[in-house]
Amino acid sequence: MTSTLSTPVQKKADLHLFPNGWYQVAWSDEVKPKGIKTIHFFGRDFIVVRGEDRKAHIYDPYCPHLGAHLGEGGKVTGNTIQCPFHSWSYNLDSGHCQSIPYCEKIPKRAQLKSYPVIERHGILFMYYHAQQEIPSQDLQNLPELDSNEWVLSKKMTLQCRGILRDVMENIADIAHFKYIHGGDIIPESDIQIEDNVFHCNLTNTVTYFGKTLPAKTKLSVLQPGLLFVRILSPMDFMFLSGATPIKKDEFKLNVMIFLRKSNIASRAIKNLLISYELKRQLEEDFKIIANRAQQHASLFCAADGSLVRFRKWYEQFFSPMEEI
Repeated sequence: MTSTLSTPVQKKADLHLFPNGWYQVAWSDEVKPKGIKTIHFFGRDFIVVRGEDRKAHIYDPYCPHLGAHLGEGGKVTGNTIQCPFHSWSYNLDSGHCQSIPYCEKIPKRAQLKSYPVIERHGILFMYYHAQQEIPSQDLQNLPELDSNEWVLSKKMTLQCRGILRDVMENIADIAHFKYIHGGDIIPESDIQIEDNVFHCNLTNTVTYFGKTLPAKTKLSVLQPGLLFVRILSPMDFMFLSGATPIKKDEFKLNVMIFLRKSNIASRAIKNLLISYELKRQLEEDFKIIANRAQQHASLFCAADGSLVRFRKWYEQFFSPMEEI
């Protein structure tokens, strides 16, 4: 007789609310010096601005004066952004209004709301918190991505309906690798939590062109939407996946695939195979995630221990309902 374990709907926070943490919101090359890019995440607009000093900033998009959208006609001069409506100018480092062309006295509250931003690995990361709190943890560094041994082979961007946690917990849903993605067996898994990172090491077999090969994968969830994956065999590559909520039931997924520089001769073929296989598996996951019941009181079986452990670990990213 199979034992089961039920879990109630999450009590600490509504899963429709957005987890607190660092998120990918743009590629670095999307925002040139003196550029302004409007982004829409967490159910609202923000602007990413890069001054002439090449430093990136993220702000609320609306001018405190009369609410003009700075991403629609705003202009960057030096390290200031100018409102398209009445030319109020704001310092990009502080967000404070530093000049009004027709008034010498500047209101004390004339300041743009800023958000913590880190630029790393060719990515712009923003810190989101439901109560606007400062970052409670650093964004993990991945030196492998900047190593001379690896080269960025491909970038992909996908969009999916569903709850962010549902896609992130797939790494701990060991059985789905066989029944959704067609693996030969249910992988053996080793779950570890180190420095607040959830690691899942998988060992299984895959069959290519009638030949069965050993497969080893290391998956690490670094932030509520950030996943780093190292494939050790049968092909040697790694990828970084950044999922960011657009609204409560939709998210954007950006993927960077890295191959070893030493494999120059086979890089084109590997890139084609890996990109195809990764996109296939993501789309298989998305089809399920987009149609899953939301706020569902899950019923676990005894073999779902790693999934239960992941959910308990992931709860840390949600603000308690009474604090929102």
